[in-house]
Amino acid sequence: MKKILVVLFAFLLALLMCVSAFAENENEFVYQRGNITIYFDSSTTFNAEQREAFVDILTGTNNQPSPCGLACLFGHKYEIASVTTVTHQVNSVQPKCLEETFELKQCTRCNKQVVERMGYMYIVCCE
Repeated sequence: MKKILVVLFAFLLALLMCVSAFAENENEFVYQRGNITIYFDSSTTFNAEQREAFVDILTGTNNQPSPCGLACLFGHKYEIASVTTVTHQVNSVQPKCLEETFELKQCTRCNKQVVERMGYMYIVCCE
C-alpha cells in the first residue's frame, strides 16, 4: 500500500511541475534577444524605457555601472519587481533550456539599477 501511495504522489508531483513550467500569463511583457526570452509580469511598475534598460543588463549588452546621485547619499529608495528569463539551447541534451528568476531594483531618486539572481532551473522547452 505504501508503494502505491508513493508512486501516486510522485506522479502527482511531476504533473504539477509540468503544468507550472508551461503556464503563461497573457498580460506579460515579453522581450526576445537572441536566444534569451525575458518575461515581465503585467503588474510591474517599470515603464517601457526602464524595462528596455533591464533587458540590456540581463542580456549583457549594457555593462556600464548605474549612476548614484547625491539624493541617495544616505540610502536608496528602491522600486522592486521580478522577471523570468529563459535561455534557449544551453545544453545539448534535455533539459536544454535554463530558466532563471531575477529580482530587479531601481532607485526612484537616482535611477540606480540592481539585478540579483534569485534562482534557476533547467527546463524542457526546445526540441
